[in-house]
Amino acid sequence: MHNLTPAPRKNVRPRHAAGFTLVEIMIVVLVIGVLLNIALPSLVSARDRSQARSCVKNMNDFMVAKEQYAMTAKSRRTPRLR
Repeated sequence: MHNLTPAPRKNVRPRHAAGFTLVEIMIVVLVIGVLLNIALPSLVSARDRSQARSCVKNMNDFMVAKEQYAMTAKSRRTPRLR
């Protein structure tokens, strides 16, 4: 009697093999791209607001320093800026 079971084939991936398919990787890349498109504009505007606040703070610090100089110089006239 002959053995009727087929010989095991090599180079065939079992169904439960570890790893990701190309479609799964492409979907993940697509989702990351969509999330970045949503998040980047808000991050850029937050950075711009932060820079504007920093500029206003620096201007206020300069005004305070100018007033302090005027008070220590015992003069009501503040120095002129060129």
